[in-house]
Amino acid sequence: MARTLILLLVFSARVYAQTTGEQKAADWARWIVAGAAIAVDASDCAHAGARCWVTLGIRQGAVQGGSMLIAHAWPRTRPCAPMCGIDALNNDIPSRHTASVAATFPSFNAYNSSRFLVAASATTLVAALSMKATKHDLAGVASGALLGWAVSHIR
Repeated sequence: MARTLILLLVFSARVYAQTTGEQKAADWARWIVAGAAIAVDASDCAHAGARCWVTLGIRQGAVQGGSMLIAHAWPRTRPCAPMCGIDALNNDIPSRHTASVAATFPSFNAYNSSRFLVAASATTLVAALSMKATKHDLAGVASGALLGWAVSHIR
């Protein structure tokens, strides 16, 4: 988790001086990477049975519900305002994409596995892309990563 936050600090240095085309490409890319990370997490359920699918749904539901509660409690304007498209202007904290990907972290007993590296890399990439797309700032993606990591312990 600390490594992810350090990498986010490094990425945040040159995020906001981007063209509109780069921002749109980053926005599309964060959707694709987030979907792929969740699909990798779901691939574990292929042979594990119904309990795995239910737990996956609970984790993603907890991320969405938790992020809505946090956004309601601490509304912050997004860096992209007023040009955020369909995204809500006051939902900067936390980044739901980052939280959804961070929720795919494996359980504590699997931290030495390659899955941990995949989840950490995907979380960092989605966070960096969210900042590059000017959808969130560092506080938004860091709070999303923290929320997702906490939710990832639901097993």
